[in-house]
Amino acid sequence: MMQFFKENTAWLVGTGENINLLLDNWCGKRVADLLQIPQTHYSKLNSKLSCIISNNQLAVISSLLTLIPELMNYIKDIMVAKNKNDMNVWCPESDCILMLKRAYLHLTGTPPSVS
Repeated sequence: MMQFFKENTAWLVGTGENINLLLDNWCGKRVADLLQIPQTHYSKLNSKLSCIISNNQLAVISSLLTLIPELMNYIKDIMVAKNKNDMNVWCPESDCILMLKRAYLHLTGTPPSVS
């Protein structure tokens, strides 16, 4: 269930302190997927997005862009919310709001029964 949640959410960037730089979807794709990092290494990937935020802007490391040239296409439109907390949002819906009913419908294909 947790994997399902992670696959269907994305982060709105604030301070970056709650977002894993490589494992969380903060730019439309997970950077670990772009780098094709095997899941066996995930437990060692602990860097936070906050480590590349400077003056409320993403300061992408040039060596990262060398490894993933298309990363710039993913991050060019990301706005860092000044002095705001990061927010995880539900992506399958156009309004990005997670409601239990929507998640259930998405998982099962049938609306929940109400008793």
